[in-house]
Amino acid sequence: MAYDDEEPEPEPLRDPEKLEQSQARIRELYEVRRTVLRWVYAGLAVLVIVIVVLALTR
Repeated sequence: MAYDDEEPEPEPLRDPEKLEQSQARIRELYEVRRTVLRWVYAGLAVLVIVIVVLALTR
């Protein structure tokens, strides 16, 4: 996809308040992703344990 010269580039954030809000949203998103990954890994671990138990008892 070619760069459209007609479209103006977004201005960088210079307002300290908006910059802090943006950083806070990024931190919040990072924490949510970490929490979701923990639950996914826990679910996968339980699934692996169930599969191993089923395989050994058959």
